[in-house]
Amino acid sequence: MGLIDDDEGVCHNSNESTLPGVKGKKERTMDNKAAFRKTIRALGGLLAVVSFAALSFGIGRQEEEIKLPENPFERGKVLYELKRYDEAKQCFDLVLEKCPTDSQARFYRGKTDFARGNLDAAWTDFDQLVQIAPESHLGYLGRVEVLIKREQYDEALAEIILVQERQPENAESFYFKGVIYGYKKSVPDAVASLKRCLEIQPNHAYAHYQLGLAYYQMKRIDLTIVHFTRFLTLAPEAPEAEQVRSLLEFIRKR
Repeated sequence: MGLIDDDEGVCHNSNESTLPGVKGKKERTMDNKAAFRKTIRALGGLLAVVSFAALSFGIGRQEEEIKLPENPFERGKVLYELKRYDEAKQCFDLVLEKCPTDSQARFYRGKTDFARGNLDAAWTDFDQLVQIAPESHLGYLGRVEVLIKREQYDEALAEIILVQERQPENAESFYFKGVIYGYKKSVPDAVASLKRCLEIQPNHAYAHYQLGLAYYQMKRIDLTIVHFTRFLTLAPEAPEAEQVRSLLEFIRKR
């Protein structure tokens, strides 16, 4: 059986309720290549690789234990989680060749191209996702990520307004808004946005992480400890966890 024999089982009847990440919690992954000192100085860290709807940290999953699904879309999702991005993209390409309006495949291909560093291709898919599923926030937030990576912060804030016009209580929009304000060196505004994110979604691990960095900059060590500790509770195996543990140890020894 080939990757695609017919349309059945390949195309998805995608809408807002079936798009990944529209409902429920979202985990995210971040790059861990920045030096430790740069991490604690920069509020946002390397936001370019914060994947706002990443499905998991891949904790405890060994590649050799995973049997790849036959369905190309499901196979692509697993390959994406394994960070085998070139292979994942091939799967989503196959789905979209058959089903150009498949919003789930469009979303994942945009994420995959973003992870591969192909910002133009990622923007194209996220932009088309906005056209295909305007009721979903994911296309807009995908464009936000691309704009942040390009350091077009004002344009990214404009995209966030579009999200909040449609979904005023969207936690991710406040999260990204907070990170953008961090890049713009407006730490009080960053704190306000991140706190609003946590009001909506208290277990948003990376909002706690970003608040820990912000309060560290503000020399609010008590609140730094609170939010970094909460981050480690929610995401003990996250790429930043070891850095956060080191920083907490440093703080407590002072």
